[in-house]
Amino acid sequence: MDSALTKSQKKVFFQLSWPLLMEVFLGLFTGYLITLMLANYSDTAAGLVSIVNQMISLFYLVFMIVSTGTGILMAQSVGAKSSLIKEKIAAVSIFYAGIIGLLGTILIVLFGQGILTVLNLDPTMIHFGTNFAMIIGAFFFMQSISFVVAQIVYSYGHTKIGMIGTFVANIATLIVDWALIFGVPSLGIPSLGVIGAAIGSVVGRLIYFAFIYVFLRKKIKITLSAKTLKPFPKDVAVKLFKVGFPATAENISYVLAQLVITGFVVALGANAIASKAYFDSIAVATYVVSSAIAGSSAILVGQMIGAQDKVGAEKIVRYTLKVSFITSVIPSIALVFLAGPLGHLFTSDPNIIAAMQVIALLDVVLEVARSINLILYRNLKATGDARYPLYLGLVVNWIVMLPVAYFFCFTLGWGLMGIWIALATDEVVRAIFMVLRWKSRRWETKTLIKEAPPIDTDRLSL
Repeated sequence: MDSALTKSQKKVFFQLSWPLLMEVFLGLFTGYLITLMLANYSDTAAGLVSIVNQMISLFYLVFMIVSTGTGILMAQSVGAKSSLIKEKIAAVSIFYAGIIGLLGTILIVLFGQGILTVLNLDPTMIHFGTNFAMIIGAFFFMQSISFVVAQIVYSYGHTKIGMIGTFVANIATLIVDWALIFGVPSLGIPSLGVIGAAIGSVVGRLIYFAFIYVFLRKKIKITLSAKTLKPFPKDVAVKLFKVGFPATAENISYVLAQLVITGFVVALGANAIASKAYFDSIAVATYVVSSAIAGSSAILVGQMIGAQDKVGAEKIVRYTLKVSFITSVIPSIALVFLAGPLGHLFTSDPNIIAAMQVIALLDVVLEVARSINLILYRNLKATGDARYPLYLGLVVNWIVMLPVAYFFCFTLGWGLMGIWIALATDEVVRAIFMVLRWKSRRWETKTLIKEAPPIDTDRLSL
């Protein structure tokens, strides 16, 4: 089998990839600016919003059970060219996203303050943190549906729309945040601090939702009607959660395991915490491109699987593995030499800078393995093979990574270096098994949407 892509196929791939990359960068940049605003307003405010956002992110992970399943099913149905199936997937997905969003609102109203209280925050922080969470949580319904609509749009190859929507929404968020955090007395706008940041966030998300929903209704030929749910398409709902739950559960497991790792780092003291925080903030450049590439390749692979184009799926995965490797190994090697100079932007403590330089050396191995995992995890899920990544993640994260981290960090006393050895071990072990899984071709039997016309195996299309 010829594994090479043609120039036109590569063009399609990059047309999908670069908007996803820009969307990630826009999100990161906006996050930095909002953090800077809050830090200028109050260190306490910045820390409080960071803590509450961690709690909110767990709700978002739950919402993504539906949206992840939507993306996988919809991409396959686009490849299969079945209008009826696409309409059923859209209707069922929006229905369940709305229900889960409403449940999220109820949970954060009932337990949000209790969670913040458990964290031993002072009463003032609990008060403002609860108000922040309530404002964001009141719109969980919209946010949950927004995730689903975005996946539907992306499944058709319209990643540029998400980028444009993100850009417009982020500009609005920054303007509203600036006005409401600090206030504009000349316009009669009071300074609301943390509450202003919450309002700005909601405004941005409402704009993004309106933008992408209008595009779905006007440009994508899918009829959204309650009639599609009568009789209720149980088969679609089963498939939605069959892939959505394990795909998202794997992410939740990884996040929780990383929280335990963070606990280990906290036990090492303030210098270790600072070293990891500073290094993480600059190391994002080593994998952000791979993440965008994984997203675009998953869209194409899903379409090909739906069209019964196994050869095309194999081609795109082989190609994206090469691209992902190059775009992660080059910046990670560069970081070995730049970790010290960049560290001076954050601190003048020589111990912290030295720790960052050691981490950078170990991180090269980690990033090479992560580049493989990002591609194969997303693409196995895109084929419908979502359970294997979940089981592999549960075993390696909890039975390999955490014990290895504890042993090297505390038993041998290697500290932060031991933590990074464990993180690299986790990525390497999972990468080996993911490659073996892909080569086994078991994913070919996991197709969820099987209605497809004859296809041209040399063509990739949006």
